Amino acid sequence: MPHPFTIVINGNYIIGNNCNIHQGVTIGEAGRGKKIGNPVIGDNIYIGPGAKIFGKINIENNCAIGANCVLNYSTKENGVIVGIPGKVVSYKGSIGLLKNIYYEES
Repeated sequence: MPHPFTIVINGNYIIGNNCNIHQGVTIGEAGRGKKIGNPVIGDNIYIGPGAKIFGKINIENNCAIGANCVLNYSTKENGVIVGIPGKVVSYKGSIGLLKNIYYEES
């Protein structure tokens, strides 16, 4: 967590290894219908400043979630999700956004 202040994470979270969570991020529970519950966040995830992630959803490995994105649905591996509401714009993933991972160029 490069800027750990103003981050809010529900106590029932599951977050994988090597996740980069920036300031102003909220990871929380949704309270209605089928999405009651908390996110499950995979490995090698980049979450930009101000992002809001909530509900019973799965963020698969190697995803990047952009600044101020609002995400309340599950994502596939290597997704890049931005906007309000969050939309997948590519499948380039978190390559180059995480400091502790070295990817082989293909």
